[in-house]
This record gives sequence, C-alpha cells and structure tokens, in this order.
Amino acid sequence: MQPTVLIADDTSFMRFVLRELLDEIPLVRIAEAGSLEEAEDLATALSPDLAVVDTTTEKFDGCELIRRLVVGDHSPRVVAIIGIDDLAAELAAKAAGAEAVMICPFDPDVVLTIMENMLQPAMPV
Repeated sequence: MQPTVLIADDTSFMRFVLRELLDEIPLVRIAEAGSLEEAEDLATALSPDLAVVDTTTEKFDGCELIRRLVVGDHSPRVVAIIGIDDLAAELAAKAAGAEAVMICPFDPDVVLTIMENMLQPAMPV
C-alpha cells in the first residue's frame, strides 16, 4: 500500500513546493490541507503515515494540530516546519509530538532526506 503524506500549511505556495519535492519520492500519495479543520478531516479519512505541519502560520496553531494528530491508534509520524533559528518553535513542536523539524526556507536535499527517512517504515519493499 502506498504511504500517505499529509501536508498542512496555510499557504498554497508552500504546499506546492512541498508537493513538488515529495513527487521525487516514488509511490507516495499526497494530501494537502490549508487549515486545522481540513487537516484533521484528511487525517481521519486517510490515516496518513507522515504529516508535515507548518508551525509558522498565523492562521492555525501548528503545535495544536500536531497534538491532535499524534493521538489514536494510527498516528502519523510528524515533521514540523519551523523558522530559521527558532529554538523555541523547535522545542514546542517536539513537545507536541513532532519527531523531526524542517527549517524554512527549505534546502531541497535536506527535505528529501528527512521525508525518505520518516517514510522508511511505511515504504513498500
């Protein structure tokens, strides 16, 4: 079964950038959400293997979304997007349940490495 990645970011451009990077990973299904409610609905419907959550948005609380995603029987692994040199955001995201962080602006090679590592257990053999 294809692993599913949920991208939760309030800006369509950032979702586009992440989707384009994830297209480099074969056999991955991608879902996008622009709000906390949409992300929760998609998480419930799709049971994603990985969620990429923007914590820099002003439109929803990314750490709250992370807390909501990491409960239940099939919780996704979570990567939080944080701003450069924002140690407080990194600590808050990890306390909420994120396993890794990606610093915005992105280095495409770093993003792909993080995504591939986080998806490794879900990738078909």
